[in-house]
Amino acid sequence: MNIKSFPGQASSSSAHTPAHGSYRIAPNKIFLLACMIFSLTLAGCASQAETDQKNFEGDKAAVTEVRRIQAALARRQTVPQSDLELLKSLHAKYPRAAEVQQTLQSLLQERQDWDALEKLLTAKPEAERTQAEQVNLAKIYIKLGRYRDASRIAGTLAEAAPNDLELNALAGHAWYFEGQYDNAARAFDRVWDALSSAKQLDEMMMRGMIHFYKGDKDRALEVLKKTVEINPDFIPGNNALARVYAARGDQQQAAFYRDQADRLQARRAAEETRRRRLVARGHDLESAFATGRYDEAARIAQELLQTADASQKPTLYEYLGQAYKATGRQAEAQAAFQEAARLRQPL
Repeated sequence: MNIKSFPGQASSSSAHTPAHGSYRIAPNKIFLLACMIFSLTLAGCASQAETDQKNFEGDKAAVTEVRRIQAALARRQTVPQSDLELLKSLHAKYPRAAEVQQTLQSLLQERQDWDALEKLLTAKPEAERTQAEQVNLAKIYIKLGRYRDASRIAGTLAEAAPNDLELNALAGHAWYFEGQYDNAARAFDRVWDALSSAKQLDEMMMRGMIHFYKGDKDRALEVLKKTVEINPDFIPGNNALARVYAARGDQQQAAFYRDQADRLQARRAAEETRRRRLVARGHDLESAFATGRYDEAARIAQELLQTADASQKPTLYEYLGQAYKATGRQAEAQAAFQEAARLRQPL
């Protein structure tokens, strides 16, 4: 892969004549020495990773705990702070063990702790990061608003794989928010058919807005209308259409899409409030259960079951069953456990 120098960076081909009598290594020996150092470094890294993974696998208690957390994440259960602290301690003990790293990454992503996840990924030397880790890091930088850092990673990956949908969509996304519209358009256009087929609305909306920024309002409307045809509830598409119609002087259409966006935004805000309340009451449930307040835990679980998502209900029924069991209500506990098992059955 050809890596171009940054603007203003001296070309690697420019030579400096050494002072008379200075020590000079022949180019072929420099190359061989660099290869040797690089090989030894990689070998050392691989050896350390293998050692950490082997030591982790020998720690049966640690393996049990990590796999318990993995199972909770797979079931979309709420993972308590104590488990996060446990994973952090295991990562400090086995820093290059792949299973520990991946589980900690998954948990931080689930908690949307982008700062902590960025620190975890960048603690690993850049040369050792897998492509998946580079992609994740670029996505994190976008979440953090660090678009130049995101485009540096994603842009390099996309240029090396011009037909890859994920990489070009990611690079275009980063370039768009960085204000590099020509680069973003080029990335989106390389995979436009796949992008449209996959109905990746965010990137489609960005491409439409690039047309608008370039002065082509008709083409912008054509692309943006496709986004709301695919999903009428797509807020960014409705907002973008309102903006473009307003710029064209069509206030009636602009008002229609602006009102639609406002209604959708209000509905989303209400849903977000519901979810935040569920999370807060979920912490209350954990606290009540952990401190032996089982009657209170049962009341909270019953309350949460009224508004919880379907994916959360099996866990809530398990909490309810355990709370009933702890207070001697065996028949009700058994019924709660059965309901949890029923809900976990595949449809």
